[in-house]
Amino acid sequence: MRHVGGHRRSALLAVAALVLVGCSDARSSDPDDPDNPAKQVSVSEDSTDVSPVEEALGLLPPDVGLVDFSSDRHSAERLGLIDDDAATLTDLGTSYADRVDAVDQSDLAAIGALADAVEEMTKGGATFSQVDVRWTMLATTDHDPLDDDARSVQAFRLVDGIDMTDVVADLEDAGFERTTDDGWEKFHLDGQLSEEVDVLDGNTIDGRFPELFFPDVAVHPDAHLVALGDTEVLVPDGSSRETVEALRTLLPTAPEEVERFALTPYSYMRCYEPVSVTTDNRATPRAIAAWSRQFGIEELGVPGATMLTWVPGEEVVHRSLFADEAAAQRALEGRKRLYGGAAVESEEPLGVLMPADGNESPYEAGWQMSREGRIVTVLHNATNPDDAIYTYSRHGLGFDTCGAPGMFS
Repeated sequence: MRHVGGHRRSALLAVAALVLVGCSDARSSDPDDPDNPAKQVSVSEDSTDVSPVEEALGLLPPDVGLVDFSSDRHSAERLGLIDDDAATLTDLGTSYADRVDAVDQSDLAAIGALADAVEEMTKGGATFSQVDVRWTMLATTDHDPLDDDARSVQAFRLVDGIDMTDVVADLEDAGFERTTDDGWEKFHLDGQLSEEVDVLDGNTIDGRFPELFFPDVAVHPDAHLVALGDTEVLVPDGSSRETVEALRTLLPTAPEEVERFALTPYSYMRCYEPVSVTTDNRATPRAIAAWSRQFGIEELGVPGATMLTWVPGEEVVHRSLFADEAAAQRALEGRKRLYGGAAVESEEPLGVLMPADGNESPYEAGWQMSREGRIVTVLHNATNPDDAIYTYSRHGLGFDTCGAPGMFS
């Protein structure tokens, strides 16, 4: 998925989103054919009752690790990216692309990686495109990211209005070899990418599918999923009920409004990223020790995981999950000592856990910190969430900064 505009948005959104469009009846419309006049496109309906974020979290396994979720259709509707007056599928894709380009660069809208290919996909007559994605989620298992056993998948949930039988047939027609495995229809292209794409068709596969689908893409018709990566990370039959129930407690009271959700387990945290920032990427053991002594970093504790949720117009909510209530209270007290009396509530910008001269905070003024049970919560950046989301994506800057492993977790 990518954010609109700017290098930082593209870096954040590498974590995110292929999204898809369809209207099979519109594919036959040709505005230049007098015998087949153009007719208005009917945008595929999102009719699922459960909220997008709850539906996505319900697919996660018990050993879930890093998660980055975006509610793509929600963002598209909020920003008016879907042209209800489009006469053809090609017009719909062109209009979508134009409107994406006009979105304010600071908006955290979930605009997936397929936005770059929406015109080619719609013009080529693909059965789905960016317009048809309900939500996107990048998920990994809870292993060290450098471990050979680490697994990850990027999943795109198409709205119910898309006929998944047509999606399967369309990929086969494009030349993919199809096999079936545990509810998944898996598609593969042999050879080299250069043999499958045509530069005259925007480097698309068979004139309509993005090169991101090379060489493998999977479809789960029953769950309305299109996936890239290891599909075994997901549990389409919903058997991970305990996992989703645990994560649901971290969601706001209106989960249907959530446009971004992220989960970072300890194994993915780069706890000493701030040291690298201030030492030109020379976070040596001596530099780390000096930094820890100077600011009492060990007292902050190491969360087992951190969670972030964002609802447009509201504060970015960052939660750190500790081993128990006592560990969370010690972590909160450590933050109070680090920031002084302003730790719980302040009109000043929260720092990056490095309160030094010249170390400008990336956050806007006004934030609150509290503890409930074993969770420390920070609310901040209601009117300018961009910096907060960006620093969170670094898995080590800002509120993700943590103390020495084993000290207070």
